Amino acid sequence: MLETLKKALKVKEIRKRLLYTFLMLIVVRLGSQIPIPFVNGDAIKDIMSNFSNENFSFFTAITGGSMEKMSVFALSITPYITASIIVQLLTIAIPKLDELQKDGEEGRKKLAEVTRYLTVALAKGRLAELAMELFISIGMDCSEMKEKTRKLIFTDEKNKMKFILVKASDVPTYVEYGAADIGIVGKDTLLEESRNLYEMIDLGFGKCKMAVCGPKELKGKLGTMTNLRVASKYPHIAMKYFQDDKGQTIEIIKLNGSVELAPLVGLSDVIVDIVETGKTLYENGLDVLEDVCPLSARFVVNKVSMKMETERIMNIVKQFEERIAK
Repeated sequence: MLETLKKALKVKEIRKRLLYTFLMLIVVRLGSQIPIPFVNGDAIKDIMSNFSNENFSFFTAITGGSMEKMSVFALSITPYITASIIVQLLTIAIPKLDELQKDGEEGRKKLAEVTRYLTVALAKGRLAELAMELFISIGMDCSEMKEKTRKLIFTDEKNKMKFILVKASDVPTYVEYGAADIGIVGKDTLLEESRNLYEMIDLGFGKCKMAVCGPKELKGKLGTMTNLRVASKYPHIAMKYFQDDKGQTIEIIKLNGSVELAPLVGLSDVIVDIVETGKTLYENGLDVLEDVCPLSARFVVNKVSMKMETERIMNIVKQFEERIAK
């Protein structure tokens, strides 16, 4: 190991990079010890110890004590925490905020609404447009999203909501890892991704179905076929349907587009894909052979966000359910 290190240090580029890394570590550690001018460190510690939100201790841990000491390096990385501290300080000057702080759990939830935005991940395209209309119907301001723009993040300041546009297959990932509190995404994506999150309600739009499709002459014969080759953009859904549900051995061929072409050129026997009107299938001489499952847009929630923002999230769920029922 020492011999390898000696050889590495003989390379000028490696020496420069190691030196730069060590210098940055020194700068970071120094910066985490220098307090922000005119800030009372003792007062900040008292606020953090009295404030129940566990985010303070979490951020203090990951910043090496920068948060607790309110060092200069704690300024730009924690805007939410900074906002929380400001609100806590304002309780001294604003009686209403002081009342909320003393009002137990309910009061702290209302204080959190002042400092924290709920982030909603929307699947780009038609689902985002339909979801936006649903949010507008319950009083959210989505006017910024209606403008022609390349922006991917939109904010509703009044309702403390933030909307982000992402690729449909990425919505569950954003929600599971906490980059978004809420997601609006198709059931097909949820089934394929199998992420660890809460699926709250069926929103009732974006309805279609997942189906096994292929030449008409194969209808009613799939169960008797061995070594069936199946092409799909949804390999996990296809595998579960054939092997787990039907007990049939298949070969999966993963494709990313123009799946209908696969059986036409002999790449596969059948395909598993989303069917809405069936027009593309019929124009290419294919037909729906078996239905796999119905699909529609779903409202999903991050598990931690559900615990921390239960009231706000359930309020949205309730309003959506009322709108859907009409």
